[in-house]
Amino acid sequence: ACAFLLAGYSRKLGTDRGRDIVLTGSMSLLARLVNGILRGRSGIPPNGLSADALVMRGMQRHTQGDVEVARGDFEAALQADARCAPAHCALGVLHQRQGARESALHHLQLACRLAPGTRAIVLRSAQALDELGLADEAITLLEPIVAAQSADWRASMRLARLLGARDDIDTATT
Repeated sequence: ACAFLLAGYSRKLGTDRGRDIVLTGSMSLLARLVNGILRGRSGIPPNGLSADALVMRGMQRHTQGDVEVARGDFEAALQADARCAPAHCALGVLHQRQGARESALHHLQLACRLAPGTRAIVLRSAQALDELGLADEAITLLEPIVAAQSADWRASMRLARLLGARDDIDTATT
Protein backbone atom coordinates (compact mmCIF):
# COMPACT_ATOMS: atom_id res chain seq x y z
CA ALA A 1 0.00 0.00 0.00
CA CYS A 2 2.83 2.38 0.86
CA ALA A 3 4.52 1.71 -2.48
CA PHE A 4 1.25 2.44 -4.27
CA LEU A 5 0.76 5.73 -2.37
CA LEU A 6 4.37 6.71 -2.93
CA ALA A 7 4.15 5.96 -6.65
CA GLY A 8 0.94 7.97 -6.97
CA TYR A 9 2.39 10.84 -5.04
CA SER A 10 5.53 10.75 -7.18
CA ARG A 11 3.34 11.28 -10.25
CA LYS A 12 1.84 14.34 -8.52
CA LEU A 13 5.38 15.65 -7.94
CA GLY A 14 6.25 15.08 -11.58
CA THR A 15 8.87 12.42 -10.98
CA ASP A 16 9.05 8.67 -11.35
CA ARG A 17 11.68 8.33 -8.62
CA GLY A 18 9.45 8.03 -5.55
CA ARG A 19 12.03 6.06 -3.64
CA ASP A 20 14.19 9.19 -3.54
CA ILE A 21 11.55 10.84 -1.37
CA VAL A 22 12.14 8.20 1.27
CA LEU A 23 15.92 8.31 0.84
CA THR A 24 16.06 12.06 1.43
CA GLY A 25 14.98 11.52 5.02
CA SER A 26 11.53 12.98 4.58
CA MET A 27 9.60 10.12 6.17
CA SER A 28 7.78 12.48 8.55
CA LEU A 29 6.51 14.46 5.57
CA LEU A 30 5.46 11.28 3.82
CA ALA A 31 3.64 10.13 6.95
CA ARG A 32 1.71 13.41 7.13
CA LEU A 33 0.72 13.05 3.48
CA VAL A 34 -0.34 9.42 3.91
CA ASN A 35 -2.42 10.38 6.97
CA GLY A 36 -4.09 13.09 4.89
CA ILE A 37 -4.88 10.60 2.13
CA LEU A 38 -6.30 8.13 4.64
CA ARG A 39 -8.51 10.88 6.07
CA GLY A 40 -9.82 11.67 2.60
CA ARG A 41 -7.56 14.63 1.87
CA SER A 42 -4.93 14.41 -0.81
CA GLY A 43 -2.65 16.91 0.93
CA ILE A 44 -2.50 18.83 -2.34
CA PRO A 45 -4.63 21.94 -2.71
CA PRO A 46 -6.54 22.29 -5.97
CA ASN A 47 -4.38 25.23 -7.08
CA GLY A 48 -1.00 23.54 -6.65
CA LEU A 49 1.30 21.62 -4.35
CA SER A 50 1.03 21.80 -0.58
CA ALA A 51 3.89 23.11 1.53
CA ASP A 52 4.83 19.53 2.45
CA ALA A 53 4.85 18.48 -1.20
CA LEU A 54 7.01 21.45 -2.12
CA VAL A 55 9.50 20.57 0.62
CA MET A 56 9.63 16.96 -0.57
CA ARG A 57 10.16 18.06 -4.16
CA GLY A 58 12.81 20.53 -3.02
CA MET A 59 14.63 17.82 -1.08
CA GLN A 60 14.60 15.58 -4.11
CA ARG A 61 15.86 18.38 -6.35
CA HIS A 62 18.58 19.27 -3.84
CA THR A 63 19.67 15.62 -3.76
CA GLN A 64 19.92 15.74 -7.56
CA GLY A 65 22.14 18.83 -7.38
CA ASP A 66 19.56 21.46 -8.37
CA VAL A 67 20.26 23.68 -5.36
CA GLU A 68 18.71 26.91 -6.67
CA VAL A 69 15.58 25.13 -7.89
CA ALA A 70 15.34 23.42 -4.49
CA ARG A 71 15.64 26.80 -2.78
CA GLY A 72 12.69 28.00 -4.88
CA ASP A 73 10.63 25.02 -3.71
CA PHE A 74 11.50 25.66 -0.05
CA GLU A 75 10.63 29.35 -0.39
CA ALA A 76 7.37 28.47 -2.18
CA ALA A 77 6.57 26.08 0.69
CA LEU A 78 6.94 28.97 3.13
CA GLN A 79 4.66 31.11 0.99
CA ALA A 80 2.07 28.32 1.15
CA ASP A 81 2.59 27.83 4.90
CA ALA A 82 4.86 30.19 6.83
CA ARG A 83 4.83 27.75 9.77
CA CYS A 84 6.21 24.80 7.77
CA ALA A 85 9.09 23.71 10.01
CA PRO A 86 10.63 21.30 7.46
CA ALA A 87 10.87 24.16 4.92
CA HIS A 88 12.58 26.40 7.47
CA CYS A 89 14.98 23.59 8.38
CA ALA A 90 15.79 22.83 4.74
CA LEU A 91 16.40 26.52 3.98
CA GLY A 92 18.54 26.83 7.10
CA VAL A 93 20.73 23.90 6.07
CA LEU A 94 20.95 25.22 2.51
CA HIS A 95 21.94 28.71 3.71
CA GLN A 96 24.46 27.21 6.13
CA ARG A 97 26.13 25.27 3.31
CA GLN A 98 26.29 28.45 1.23
CA GLY A 99 27.83 30.49 4.06
CA ALA A 100 24.79 32.70 4.76
CA ARG A 101 25.21 32.45 8.53
CA GLU A 102 22.50 34.86 9.74
CA SER A 103 19.83 33.49 7.41
CA ALA A 104 20.78 29.92 8.30
CA LEU A 105 20.57 30.66 12.00
CA HIS A 106 17.19 32.38 11.60
CA HIS A 107 15.61 29.47 9.70
CA LEU A 108 17.12 26.75 11.91
CA GLN A 109 15.99 28.41 15.13
CA LEU A 110 12.52 29.00 13.71
CA ALA A 111 12.24 25.36 12.56
CA CYS A 112 13.11 24.16 16.06
CA ARG A 113 10.61 26.54 17.67
CA LEU A 114 7.85 25.42 15.27
CA ALA A 115 8.54 21.71 15.75
CA PRO A 116 10.20 21.25 19.15
CA GLY A 117 11.38 17.74 19.78
CA THR A 118 11.07 16.62 16.16
CA ARG A 119 14.17 14.46 15.91
CA ALA A 120 14.88 14.95 12.19
CA ILE A 121 14.65 18.73 12.47
CA VAL A 122 16.66 18.87 15.70
CA LEU A 123 19.41 16.61 14.31
CA ARG A 124 19.74 18.54 11.05
CA SER A 125 19.62 21.87 12.87
CA ALA A 126 22.19 20.79 15.48
CA GLN A 127 24.56 19.56 12.78
CA ALA A 128 24.25 22.83 10.85
CA LEU A 129 24.67 24.92 14.04
CA ASP A 130 27.78 22.92 14.92
CA GLU A 131 29.19 23.52 11.45
CA LEU A 132 28.47 27.24 11.91
CA GLY A 133 30.64 27.13 15.04
CA LEU A 134 27.66 27.36 17.41
CA ALA A 135 28.34 24.25 19.50
CA ASP A 136 26.56 25.56 22.61
CA GLU A 137 23.33 26.12 20.64
CA ALA A 138 23.66 22.65 19.10
CA ILE A 139 24.12 21.12 22.56
CA THR A 140 21.02 22.93 23.84
CA LEU A 141 18.98 21.41 21.01
CA LEU A 142 20.33 17.89 21.48
CA GLU A 143 20.13 17.52 25.26
CA PRO A 144 16.31 17.07 25.48
CA ILE A 145 16.37 14.51 22.65
CA VAL A 146 19.14 12.51 24.36
CA ALA A 147 17.45 12.79 27.77
CA ALA A 148 14.21 11.33 26.40
CA GLN A 149 13.51 7.76 27.38
CA SER A 150 13.87 6.56 23.78
CA ALA A 151 17.11 8.40 23.08
CA ASP A 152 18.21 8.67 19.46
CA TRP A 153 21.71 7.24 18.95
CA ARG A 154 22.58 9.92 16.37
CA ALA A 155 21.69 12.67 18.82
CA SER A 156 23.64 10.92 21.59
CA MET A 157 26.74 10.57 19.40
CA ARG A 158 26.64 14.19 18.22
CA LEU A 159 26.09 15.47 21.77
CA ALA A 160 28.97 13.35 23.11
CA ARG A 161 31.25 14.65 20.34
CA LEU A 162 30.28 18.28 21.04
CA LEU A 163 30.73 17.91 24.80
CA GLY A 164 34.02 16.09 24.29
CA ALA A 165 35.25 18.89 22.05
CA ARG A 166 34.76 21.37 24.84
CA ASP A 167 36.49 19.05 27.33
CA ASP A 168 33.29 18.14 29.21
CA ILE A 169 34.26 14.46 29.28
CA ASP A 170 32.33 13.64 32.46
CA THR A 171 29.03 14.75 30.92
CA ALA A 172 29.91 13.29 27.50
CA THR A 173 30.40 9.79 28.92
CA THR A 174 27.18 9.66 30.95
